[in-house]
Amino acid sequence: KGVPVTVSSVGNATTKDYAISKIIDYTGGKKPNTANYFAKLLGVEVTPPPTPVKYPVVDFEIILGADYAASTASTTN
Repeated sequence: KGVPVTVSSVGNATTKDYAISKIIDYTGGKKPNTANYFAKLLGVEVTPPPTPVKYPVVDFEIILGADYAASTASTTN
């Protein structure tokens, strides 16, 4: 939609047992349009971090779980 999104890094999650994808909002709700964009794009609810982070490195963290892998596998077959 013409709005730039910067991906600061891509990597593996700390564990490989995420059944459900997650979008973690480290902005404290200060970027609702971006949060809504990601939520609609991935079909995932946006949540706050499990523990508060005083100086987060990123605005959002997206973890793709087994549900995402299953949904993309069914659309590529």
